[in-house]
Amino acid sequence: MRIKVIEPVTPATPWNKTIKEVYEAYKDPGAEIDVVNPEKGPESIEQIYDETWTSLPTLLEAEKAEKEGYDAVIDYCFGDPALPSLKEALTISVVGLCELSVHLASMLGRKFSVMGVGEKHRRGDGEQGGVLWIKRQTSLRQTN
Repeated sequence: MRIKVIEPVTPATPWNKTIKEVYEAYKDPGAEIDVVNPEKGPESIEQIYDETWTSLPTLLEAEKAEKEGYDAVIDYCFGDPALPSLKEALTISVVGLCELSVHLASMLGRKFSVMGVGEKHRRGDGEQGGVLWIKRQTSLRQTN
């Protein structure tokens, strides 16, 4: 399996090496992991403007991954920039960090919190990167 991890900021950051090392430590022996950055985009993603600015370059990098024969793409930003577009455009597997984290957190506990950067990044509408936050179940009804 070949997986392309797209960190949607430019230029390449010092984190790329660390990200690759962590994935390498936990991946299946036959899996190949590559960490890349789009050719264009913001230096960091701290507000909705930055997510929008990086969406097209991230989508183009993901389409390139599919053409190069990758089996999956990881959108490596908690804002999940372009995630709905990636899932719509590609036939390979696509996952975003927020999407994955929210689903995992919902399985581990009744409630969870998310800490982010910058006041402008707070949406408050229950949506992050196109992923509707899971509302915790408050009642259980049984049928006979």
